[in-house]
Amino acid sequence: MANGLTKVSMLAKRNKKTYSMNYTIQRGQDTLGTYTLDQIRTLSSQGTVFPNDLAWPEGAQAAFTVADLLQRTQSDGTSGIVPYKNPQALTAYYLAIASLIPCIGLLAGVPAVILGLKGLKRVKREPWVKGTAHAWIGIILGGLMSLIWLGGLLFFGIGIAMESSSGQ
Repeated sequence: MANGLTKVSMLAKRNKKTYSMNYTIQRGQDTLGTYTLDQIRTLSSQGTVFPNDLAWPEGAQAAFTVADLLQRTQSDGTSGIVPYKNPQALTAYYLAIASLIPCIGLLAGVPAVILGLKGLKRVKREPWVKGTAHAWIGIILGGLMSLIWLGGLLFFGIGIAMESSSGQ
C-alpha cells in the first residue's frame, strides 16, 4: 500500500486542480491517512480505498462513505454554471433578480440575503457544491434592492404624512 500512496502523493503534487479540503479515511477502527479529494479518487480507482470506507472532512462532525463522497463531488457540465447542488445559493440568486420587480422587491430581497448567507456557509462546508457567485449576487443585489425599496416606502410614507398634516 505504501508504494500506491507514494504514487498518489506524486500525482497530487503535479495536479494543481485539487480541493483545498482534506479527508481522513477510516476503515473499521483503522485510520488509513489524510488525503485530498484527487488522491482519494486515485486510491479508489487503484482499489486501495474501498467504497464503504469512511471519509471524514476536516473539522466535520459526520463522515461520508467514499462512494458517497465521490458521487457528490462528481462534476458535470452544468454544476459550475448552475449550482443545483446548492439550492440556497441558487434560490438567493433568483430572489435577488425578483427583488428588482416593483411591489415585490422588499419581500424577495430580504430572503435573498438570508439564503445567500446560508449558501456561502454551505460552500465553505462542502466546496464541491459550488454557488459562491450566486450566493454573493443574492446577498449584494438582494440587500441593495431591499434598502432601495425600504427607502422608497419611507419616502412615500413621509410624503403622505406631510400631505395629510399640511391639508388640515
